[in-house]
Amino acid sequence: MHELSLASEVVRMVESELFPGSSVEKITLSVGVLSCVNPDSLVFCLESLLVGKGHLGVTLSVNRVQALLLCLECLEQYNTADMYEPCPLCGSLRRKILSGHDLVVDSIHTTGEEW
Repeated sequence: MHELSLASEVVRMVESELFPGSSVEKITLSVGVLSCVNPDSLVFCLESLLVGKGHLGVTLSVNRVQALLLCLECLEQYNTADMYEPCPLCGSLRRKILSGHDLVVDSIHTTGEEW
């Protein structure tokens, strides 16, 4: 379960940005549908790690990002949830991923601060 290592890195990043005496209130993430990250597992791991480190009551918000692919044959752009779905226009499997394959920490809200 790689969500645990991803959650550990998010927590490490959050803690490195906290000012002395401040605490984290909310973390907003974007998870692409082609990222191979299970959002429910990621949230579970984050909640467990945050509570274990004394960060109680943190709100986690996860936005799912649709995958947008570009067909390299006909230049059609199309949304998909499956990396191996052919272009709906020409049937080609030659494509480039434009969005939906990453995990991004969009925002971290802390007591009195946001970045």
